[in-house]
Amino acid sequence: MGKKRELSEYSRQELYDLVWSTPARKLAPDFDISDVAIAKRCKKLNVPRPSPGYWAKVAAGQTPSKTPLPPTNEEVFAKEARNPMPKSLPLPTRTAPLNPQASELLYALNKADLDSYKRTRLHDKPDFPDVLVSKDLAERVAKAFHVILAGLEPLGINWRKSRSSYNSGHFRKGQDRLQLAIAEDVIDPDGSRRCPPAYESRQSGKPCRLLTFSIKRPGYYSSEEIQKWSETNKLPLQEVLAQLVGAVRKHFLDAQERRAQEKIEWEKQRIESERRWREHERKEAIRLQQEKERKHAQAIAAAKKTRRTNLVKAAEDWRFCGSLLEFVEQCERHWKSEAKQLTPEQLDWLAWAKQAAGTASTFPADFPDPAKDGGFDPSSIPFGGPYPTSRNLDE
Repeated sequence: MGKKRELSEYSRQELYDLVWSTPARKLAPDFDISDVAIAKRCKKLNVPRPSPGYWAKVAAGQTPSKTPLPPTNEEVFAKEARNPMPKSLPLPTRTAPLNPQASELLYALNKADLDSYKRTRLHDKPDFPDVLVSKDLAERVAKAFHVILAGLEPLGINWRKSRSSYNSGHFRKGQDRLQLAIAEDVIDPDGSRRCPPAYESRQSGKPCRLLTFSIKRPGYYSSEEIQKWSETNKLPLQEVLAQLVGAVRKHFLDAQERRAQEKIEWEKQRIESERRWREHERKEAIRLQQEKERKHAQAIAAAKKTRRTNLVKAAEDWRFCGSLLEFVEQCERHWKSEAKQLTPEQLDWLAWAKQAAGTASTFPADFPDPAKDGGFDPSSIPFGGPYPTSRNLDE
């Protein structure tokens, strides 16, 4: 029979089906918890529960309606992020107010220093994206940033200040981040378009007044560029912004799906790890039991062997001592057969020999003691002892 599932192992849908199929007070004993604990679990997962009068109506034969299971924030985001993007996103009009963060960006660009191409530069500023554009494009960049924010904030993708003073700001949703860079390319004398380093010492072209946007994955030492869009005569800024917003939405959607899949894989690994641990514990319990049984059998066998060995040695000792006494007596009979009276030397030797023969035994005088040296019934010995005592007569 499999292990009973804990309530925490139920998905939202499973928990919803459970609490709407059986009253909590009847469910609680099955999980060895209280109905209050079930209510807390439902609240944590945002799972609606039947009202107090729901089960009374069911008992009366009615079919009251159920409160639908609301989607999670992740499900809402996924649905909205999959909505198709318009082909272009228009810039706000000149009189339309800008997003506060876009207004702060415009102010910072107007105050920033210029590079050798007369471009204003914001780099590694915790509040802003990386920006490198001509100062007269500052307002256009701020409006583009306003459009990007407007397309992402309703989905919960917000612009956040970097915690490090050495990194630029970033878009953030949950634990996932994404940096944004906006640059104005340069047209070289040969007509080629490129984005030169910010502090290039020798000027060989002029700003093209067209913007390039790139999104980057933050790293410890450098950012990894994921995708780039360049404004051209055939690809206007409004379409670039629509593609960028769509790509950012997809990036965070993919990240959410990846994390959800990772969570599933982690749960599978956790379950497998627990299964392996339970199997290890089962085998270890069997091994320990077998080890105890082996030691139990060894202890009984050792007691039997010691008692048998003592018996054999005692018999050999008895026979040896008897042979000594018989030899001394034989010597005495032989000497008496040759002379009617034994000499003092013969009498002294016989006295010594009889004493030596009498003390030649290595066994104690109380051997055998039936309680210590006799047989016993192994089945009467409790498992794990105490075991029958046996004397070590070798010592």
